[in-house]
Amino acid sequence: MAAAILLSAATAFAAVEAPVGVLLAPAGDRLTELEARFADAVIAELVASGARASLLHEASPLVRASRARLPAVSAEDDWTPLTDVLSRLAARLRLGYVLLVAVNEDGGVMHVNGMLVVRGGASAELRASAAAADEGLREAAGAAARRVMELAAELPAPADPAEQAVAVPGPAPGPTRQQSAEPDAEGEERPPGQETESATGEAPGTAEAVEVTEKPQPTEDQPAAEAVPDEGAADALAQVQAALEAGELDRAGRLLRDFKDAHQPAGRFYLLRARLSMARQQRDDAIADLRQAVALQPDLVEARVRLARLLDDSGLWQDAITHYQEALAVEPNRLEALLGLARIYRDHGHRRKAVELLTEAADAGVKDPAVLTLLGELQALEDRPELAERYYLQAVAATSGERAATILERLGDLYADLHRHREALSCYLKAAELNPSRASMVQRRYREVMSAADNSVYEALTSSWSAFEDYVQNGIGEREMVYRKLADMRTQLEEAMRFADGVTPPADQRPAHAGRQYAYSLAVEAAVAALTYLDLGEGPMRERAERRHREALAELNALRGAEGG
Repeated sequence: MAAAILLSAATAFAAVEAPVGVLLAPAGDRLTELEARFADAVIAELVASGARASLLHEASPLVRASRARLPAVSAEDDWTPLTDVLSRLAARLRLGYVLLVAVNEDGGVMHVNGMLVVRGGASAELRASAAAADEGLREAAGAAARRVMELAAELPAPADPAEQAVAVPGPAPGPTRQQSAEPDAEGEERPPGQETESATGEAPGTAEAVEVTEKPQPTEDQPAAEAVPDEGAADALAQVQAALEAGELDRAGRLLRDFKDAHQPAGRFYLLRARLSMARQQRDDAIADLRQAVALQPDLVEARVRLARLLDDSGLWQDAITHYQEALAVEPNRLEALLGLARIYRDHGHRRKAVELLTEAADAGVKDPAVLTLLGELQALEDRPELAERYYLQAVAATSGERAATILERLGDLYADLHRHREALSCYLKAAELNPSRASMVQRRYREVMSAADNSVYEALTSSWSAFEDYVQNGIGEREMVYRKLADMRTQLEEAMRFADGVTPPADQRPAHAGRQYAYSLAVEAAVAALTYLDLGEGPMRERAERRHREALAELNALRGAEGG
């Protein structure tokens, strides 16, 4: 498998006073799930060690804001010449270090190797290591993070030569973009014919020379911008939000570009620009801006939740978990975060975690019907029907209309699985009352349940009755055995009749239901008459039993025929 290249740029080691961060490359390559998980784990380990780390890639806000280009690199390359390139890249992005890591998966085993480059030119090798793809991933990430910390302490302090041009080589020669109009970072379209140039006007395969004297762009290392907003920034962003809510996307784009020219971009600016990208179905741009938003303003919960949702949709569910957890750390009862995190846990085999998360929220006073419904669903999956029933009932009580109808259906399904058919039908009927469009569903459920009851009565009248006929007609069998079978049959038939009597059928099924109740009563009468004959031996009672038996079968056959038609 081709290596994924992880460029990790450090932005604040505990051991050194220098910045550290994390970048994915080469530009345009898609990481596998394993590679993405490893990258996330490295970041988590760096953060746990006191560093502040962040993933960067071709769509990263740092890369886009600085208009830098990533070097084309692979695991098979001689990395020695890359020292100067990565050093200059670190200077361009205003990072202290760049960690270049190759992650290879071979036969279920992950191999990791790389080197750390300090801004200023020095570098050191990251020792190669191997780990099992799943069990050892966290350990390999921890080892890489610790090695980064050690090397950062050993290498010279980052240097940022003044007035020195920074050249970042472009990718290998060849077309790098399709010859078509493509939106830029702010949503504007570049006209055809300019797509083969880099964002800085550089031709493919050449180096760009840019003086590092330009006004610094906001990076994930500069969260202070949010603390001191520009005058009038709040009003300007309010106009952007109003345009987005009105669906005026072009106007929102223009306002965002004007804002960037007049104000220092901060967390909310990137959040709103991400919302614009989402409205335009530009998922990658939205993810990049949301990452920048939470880097600049870690407590911006809306950005965290939106980012987590997009990451989960993209398959990066572990990264999504982290952002949902960060959102809940700020707002413990944030519904979108609670539901999003619980659903990820449910979908990836961690139902117990989902149950614990939502139970804690419910016990803390969260009575949102969506939370209670999901909790009911999870309890049912955990084979705890009593708790599932309780949460479904609480959810129904907490809402009305269509939402209540949907929850009643789920409660009805729970009752049906428990063979509590009367209660199941009651739930389905209530759902239909709340939403008449569900009437066809209620009819279908009614027919399913009552058809099962009809079949049980029919089975009793045929299989159990044969022992009675063998005894009275041919003298086969013991009286006590036949009596016991008939007594069991009567109990079963009486239960079926009580069930039918307790069911409220849909309006158009009432005539058929009355016929069903009559058939069941005939079946019970046949069983009682047969038992009486065995007790007293009276011929008329035997005739009565056989007649009622024939009549009950005829009624049931008529019902079964009508259902089949």
